[in-house]
Amino acid sequence: MVEEESTAQRRELGEGLRVQRERAGLSRAELIEHFDWSASKFSRLEAGKRGISETDVTRFLGYCRADNKEVDRLLAIHREPDTGYWARPHSGRFADTLRTLLLHESTACTLASYDLAVVPPLLQTEGYARALLGEDAGLRARMDRQAVLPSVGLATFYIHEAALRARVGPPVVMRRQLEFLARRVDWARCRIRVVPMSVSAARTSVNSFTRLSFRDHGPLVHVELETASLFLEHPTSLDRYETVLDTLRRLAKGPAESRDLLLRLAREPEPATGGDVSTNGDLAGCGP
Repeated sequence: MVEEESTAQRRELGEGLRVQRERAGLSRAELIEHFDWSASKFSRLEAGKRGISETDVTRFLGYCRADNKEVDRLLAIHREPDTGYWARPHSGRFADTLRTLLLHESTACTLASYDLAVVPPLLQTEGYARALLGEDAGLRARMDRQAVLPSVGLATFYIHEAALRARVGPPVVMRRQLEFLARRVDWARCRIRVVPMSVSAARTSVNSFTRLSFRDHGPLVHVELETASLFLEHPTSLDRYETVLDTLRRLAKGPAESRDLLLRLAREPEPATGGDVSTNGDLAGCGP
C-alpha cells in the first residue's frame, strides 16, 4: 500500500468517529482539551490511522454518547486484521448503501470500472435500474448513489458489448438507456469504452470491478459479490487489476467509436438482442 497508515478499513473507522462527534455537537477543540490530546493525535484518531488504541476509540465514543450498536460496529472494525483484503457484508443484497463504498466513491479523484453483464450502476437510468432491482428501496439507493459522479475528476467505464445487447425490461427501457449513455452522459468527465463482442471475458477479467484512486492515499479495488463486497489494497491485487485495465485499454473501442456503437444500438428496431436479464428484482447470478 502506498501509505501504510491509511487503509479502507481504518478510513471507515475514522469517518465513523467523526460522524459521532458531529452528531453530538462537539468540536475538535473540546475533545482535545477534555482528553488532553495533541492536535496530531486527534487528527490521527479521526483519520483512523495506525497506532490508535482501542481504549482511545472507546473513550472517544463514550464522550460522544454513541449508541451501543455503533460502538460495537466501530470497535469491531478496529479489531479486524488489516491485511489489504477486506470483506464487508451488504445490509441488503447490493452495495448501494454500503458505507465503505459510499465513503470511497465520494472521495475518489479517478474511477475506472469494468462491467460484463449490465450497464454500470453509476450510469443506469431509473427505468433500467427498476427492471433490474424491482420497486423496492434498493432502487432509490442506487439512483441516489449516482450523485457522486460530478465529484469524480475522471471516470472511465469499460462495458462489454454483451451488456449493451442484453435485454433489460421492454425495448423502450433499453433504448432510453443506450441513448442516455450516448447523448446525456458528460463524456468530458465520464468516458465510456465498449469492449467488443469479439473479446472474450477470459482475456480480461472474470468479474466486474471498480478501481478508485485518491489524492491523499493509495488506490483500492472494489469487487461486488452477491451479498458482500471486497475492498482490495494489497499490492498483489492492485498489480493484477492494473494489468487487467491495461488489457482493457488496448482491446476496448475508443470513446468516439464506442459512442457511435451506442447510437447504432439505440436506433435498432429491437436494440437489445441478447438474453433477457431483467429479473423483477431477483438478480441471483447476475452482476450488480
